[in-house]
Amino acid sequence: IIQICGGFKFFIQRLAMKPSFADLRMITSFADCSKIDSIWPYGQSCDPWNRPYNYPSIWVKFFRSLNIGVENTNLIGYFFFYIFGLSIAILMTRLYLNKNNTSNFVFLMSTLVLFSPVTMLLLERGNIDIIIFFLSVLLVEFLNSNKLIFFIFQKHLPFLCLFLLFLNF
Repeated sequence: IIQICGGFKFFIQRLAMKPSFADLRMITSFADCSKIDSIWPYGQSCDPWNRPYNYPSIWVKFFRSLNIGVENTNLIGYFFFYIFGLSIAILMTRLYLNKNNTSNFVFLMSTLVLFSPVTMLLLERGNIDIIIFFLSVLLVEFLNSNKLIFFIFQKHLPFLCLFLLFLNF
């Protein structure tokens, strides 16, 4: 078992990117570039890996307006870890407080999703989708906590979901 765990640790260490939070670093580095040029840096790559920018420009404008740059990438990345953990805690609490859903299968599936490669890459790269996930969890929790608000907004819920998806494209 120790050899398997050691091999797994070696495998994970080889997958880790240097510098950390690659997707978040792309946004913060482009925010730094747009501070210098004061316009959108079309045609140039500010990314440490020379990748083209593939996020909505609203994220760069948001980070630039808060004066967040490459030097803040690790701090923001750790904040993403925190809000992801908070989102999972909210979901698990809601799941286990529901008396109809207390099966071992639900626990097993939740654990598999939590430790899936997709989740690990999401956290390792500091992907902006963590914010969208957190906002979605807060929206569902808010709507579930107040039945009157849920009744009022149930017609508008698809539009709110589309808005959250719009932020991601």
